[in-house]
Amino acid sequence: MGARQTRPVLPTDLAGLDIDCPRSPGLRTVLTDAHAAWAHAAVQAWGLCGMRSEQGSVVLVCPALHLPAGHPLQQWSRPAGAAHVLALSVAGDGLSGQVPTRWLVQSLARRLRGRASGLEAAGSRSGGMGDCTAAPAAWLEGAGFVVVEGSRGDGLVHLQLDLGHTVPWARGAELARRAAGRLLPSPWGSPEPTGRDLARREG
Repeated sequence: MGARQTRPVLPTDLAGLDIDCPRSPGLRTVLTDAHAAWAHAAVQAWGLCGMRSEQGSVVLVCPALHLPAGHPLQQWSRPAGAAHVLALSVAGDGLSGQVPTRWLVQSLARRLRGRASGLEAAGSRSGGMGDCTAAPAAWLEGAGFVVVEGSRGDGLVHLQLDLGHTVPWARGAELARRAAGRLLPSPWGSPEPTGRDLARREG
């Protein structure tokens, strides 16, 4: 269960992050700078600049206008209301990379839903672990992202996750919980009671 426990990332946390960016070594310095403009812009917009697990897996986000120079997402159009994934790094959680990715995205989406229109990310189709700025596209797709633009010759694709709708895997998890009769908290919070529910309570 420990890998499921996440908490927000704030600028003061950035210097202690262990992230690997072989494709963009210069960006690592910017991503771990507690004074970076992108981090403070994210906190001003959403109250956080990312999420991390207890084991050290981390996802970092920022507004469109504050993408650091040289980030892969700069090659595509950037919706102003979306949160842009700057980095996704999976630590030694003892799990396949797709599982921690899903938990991080679930946690981040829960925090940003209603405050950001969606998540934008760059993904890699080249295989392997990818890079902190472009995680394997398969991991992102498993977390609910969809490819909206293909490769531009560098093996990267542009992916989006619409926070205005229930993420398919989150809805599936909710249905599974109900079928099993377990009262576990939904990643999207408790649903509003329906008229039928209210009538039943009042009766």
